[in-house]
Amino acid sequence: MPRKKAIPKTITAAVLQKGFDEYFDKCKNHSIETTLKSGEKHTVPQPKIPTIKDFWCVHMKLSWAMWGELLASEATAATCEAIRDTLEGAVLDALINGEGNSTGLIFDLKANYGYTDKQLTNDGLQIRKIEISVRRNN
Repeated sequence: MPRKKAIPKTITAAVLQKGFDEYFDKCKNHSIETTLKSGEKHTVPQPKIPTIKDFWCVHMKLSWAMWGELLASEATAATCEAIRDTLEGAVLDALINGEGNSTGLIFDLKANYGYTDKQLTNDGLQIRKIEISVRRNN
């Protein structure tokens, strides 16, 4: 069994919440710069869909293993769960409202939140007879 890593004392629930608030605002206020035909530069708002791995690994610059440790810690579990729930809601909202790439959003939900495809089963189904007839037209 892998050994648990010690959580740095600098990572508190308050630090996580502050980092998340900054990240979420950054995503909402994201914009891109385009150049018009006239050559003039123009900034266009283009909100970014927030994801858990982007928040954790890129914005917070922490390992994915540390996320698991913080979810298991009494001191930070509630904050981490609230962050995860907010991000899951943002991804679902983007999927429902047609924002972003639906394939990527579905992948994110499956990979990070435990979503699965509906599986059809054959419970109680019995196939008794299959008939195939071939008719040839001449």
